[in-house]
Amino acid sequence: MNNLPSRDEASKSLGSNVISMTKTEAVKAYEEKIEQANDPNWQPIIPAPCEPVKPDNASMMWVYRDVAGKPATARVRFEKDGKKDVLPFTYGCKRQDQESEWIESWHYKAPKGKALLYRLDQIVSRATDPILLVEGEKTADAASKIYPDYVVTTTQGGSNAAQKTDWTALKGRDVVLWGDNDEAGQHYIQEVINALGSVFCASIGVVLTKDVRIPKKWDLADALPTSLNVQDERAFYDEWIQKKREILTAKVKMPSGVSVNENKLFLSYETKDGDVKKKILSDLLFIKGRVADQWDNGHGLIIGFKSHSGQFKDVVLPLALLADPKLFKRYLLDAGFVVNDADGLANCLNEIKVDRLYRTIDQTGWNENKDHQWAFVLPTKERWGCKDFYSREYTDNRLFARNGFMSDWQREIGQYIGLNSRLCFACCVGLAGLLLNPLGKQGTGFHFVGSSSIGKTTIANIVASLYGKPKDQIKSWKTTANGLEQIASDLSHTALILDEISEVTSDVAFDTSYMLANGSGKQRAMPTGDARPVKKWLLNFISTGEITLKAKLAEGKRKANAGQEARLINIPADCGQGLGVLDVVPNGFKDAKAFIDHLNHEASCFYGEVGRAFISFLADKLNSDDRGYFPYLKDRIKNLVQEWIPESADTQIVRVAEKFALAAIAGEEATEQGLTGWEAAQATQSCKTCFEAWLDHRGGAENEEVIQAIDNVREYIQTHGESRFSLLMGSNAFEEDITSKTANRVGYRKQDLTTKEVEYWVFPNKWKELCGGLDGAFVARILSERGYLLRENEKRLQKRMRIGKNQYRMYVLTNKLLE
Repeated sequence: MNNLPSRDEASKSLGSNVISMTKTEAVKAYEEKIEQANDPNWQPIIPAPCEPVKPDNASMMWVYRDVAGKPATARVRFEKDGKKDVLPFTYGCKRQDQESEWIESWHYKAPKGKALLYRLDQIVSRATDPILLVEGEKTADAASKIYPDYVVTTTQGGSNAAQKTDWTALKGRDVVLWGDNDEAGQHYIQEVINALGSVFCASIGVVLTKDVRIPKKWDLADALPTSLNVQDERAFYDEWIQKKREILTAKVKMPSGVSVNENKLFLSYETKDGDVKKKILSDLLFIKGRVADQWDNGHGLIIGFKSHSGQFKDVVLPLALLADPKLFKRYLLDAGFVVNDADGLANCLNEIKVDRLYRTIDQTGWNENKDHQWAFVLPTKERWGCKDFYSREYTDNRLFARNGFMSDWQREIGQYIGLNSRLCFACCVGLAGLLLNPLGKQGTGFHFVGSSSIGKTTIANIVASLYGKPKDQIKSWKTTANGLEQIASDLSHTALILDEISEVTSDVAFDTSYMLANGSGKQRAMPTGDARPVKKWLLNFISTGEITLKAKLAEGKRKANAGQEARLINIPADCGQGLGVLDVVPNGFKDAKAFIDHLNHEASCFYGEVGRAFISFLADKLNSDDRGYFPYLKDRIKNLVQEWIPESADTQIVRVAEKFALAAIAGEEATEQGLTGWEAAQATQSCKTCFEAWLDHRGGAENEEVIQAIDNVREYIQTHGESRFSLLMGSNAFEEDITSKTANRVGYRKQDLTTKEVEYWVFPNKWKELCGGLDGAFVARILSERGYLLRENEKRLQKRMRIGKNQYRMYVLTNKLLE
């Protein structure tokens, strides 16, 4: 109040169509506490017959117009000693008291009734353009230059004006809300959301402005803070307005007698004496839609309200709870909503009619409706594509957090990892999870294996930062089966990161790797005896560890079959350059450690944006008329596979190559859309490098069962060569060394005294023991083809060998097997 003009200043001439303002008038206008409709000395004239003229001592003036573009009212700003005041300015007839004459002119008075929105004429004339609502006229003017494709508007009077504004012009429009970066700004947005609850906008989105690098009270009228380190302002602003939280809207028919006053819900009723009274049902709530699952069960209402903490939230209220007011009240109280009359509110909600039906889903990812429209839904209730889906409540609300901007991630992480094959490939695998469902592909695990302190954790952190905060997004192998099923379901169609396989037993590693790749949990029963819905998912998963899955299973004396090893593909984490997981250290970093420390720190600061941007792009593609896009991606994958695989490659190699190629195409598509920060073709080269590293690590491009056959026999000889094979003596007629005591013998070992080469002769009835569960004849043929097994002739895989005076048919293995 002390900032208002003095009486002398207020008495100065303000122009030919403006009268002087007294201190008393200014105080009354500033507080806006006079009920204008009850003021007999003020009659506004709207629209005004002339344009207002900015007062001489005013710094700014903003004109509010009616739908035809004629002046309806204005707001005038005064500044003095670094402080500001904004007063209403309206044309009309005013007199000092009932004895005075009427003076028709512009006065420091507010119009009667609901206040108009700023630029109402443009809102009406640009009927198909989205609306951007900001806080204050100065911000609106600045924002209209930044976002010319939006109709930028605001309300009269700041955060207290939301309930006094006529919002009907926004019916059916797409509205984006952007508040100042402070508590007052957030309060303003919450009040606007409350006010829009009965307008039925087509959509409402709230831009996310919370960022530690943005100064308090910053708004779009201010220059971008240098702390943001923005290199491309246009791209930055375009990205920023996409960072928004969607608010549901619906058309609701309330039961008769229900009314709203002072943020409370009232029910009017008639007493026995005929008097009409009101009772409080609850705090103010908004019915934002009704829900049911895809089988038309689980019906409920989506209700929005402001919780005890002041947070605006929405929850699903199961209609079944309305039958038990106590449970119903307990449910809402737990959510932070105040219920005064549970019976009355339950009856009221039971009679409400809502036009908008959403289909509830119980897992993250892609969903398709009956009209073949697609949507991607996150546990945060964020949706891209079709708006007909609604996400259930999730227990782990830490998943898919977001912070910073995509440009931050690109600048501090993306631009550096394109030339580092393991880091870039891992990101491509993470992004490829989004393509699995559209392309009809199966999920795969990639296991980065290597010694400690080479940077495997950095790989996990960077992939996790695509979708959320690394420390919350990364999970442990050491998780219960139930817990892992829930996590996989929550992360479906994205990426699951599991850290350090050595922490679990071989049995858990076996079951987990199979379950994750299979995409389905166990069938379990509910307490009632009915079957629980089986958890489903489709995702890529990335694992780290110092040992392979095969080595982990060997700890429990289990063997990994060929199919299981293909489900968790081993990638040597060490690039072989003496830099651990790095191929190169970019310029500007002292050494590999400094670079790794930088990546880990930045991944903890900037996260959750790249994955969302790729989701948005793919959702548009799925719902567009571009039906050739995904077949085009399949052709690109096929071409890469043909280019990468050796001529003699087995079908298993082709299938694995497709998984690497899918990752490459995901990385290239994201790069082409400007999402990653690395250069074109770097994703392809990184994925090819890792594919070749996998081939080398597994022992070549042969069938996995062929490699496993050789490994099984080789491992058996290495493990039991001296304990299970009796030593033969002599140079021609071999005799068993009677001094050796061989328990549970499987054969003999013979060493040439000249060359020192050793042969291993295996009894036919013991041969299967060396094959590790594989077919004995198959294993023998493989060993023979490679010169590891000597045979009698082309027809016989065994060979007759003389021991003393007798001959025996034996499988004869050469020393080459161990080389």
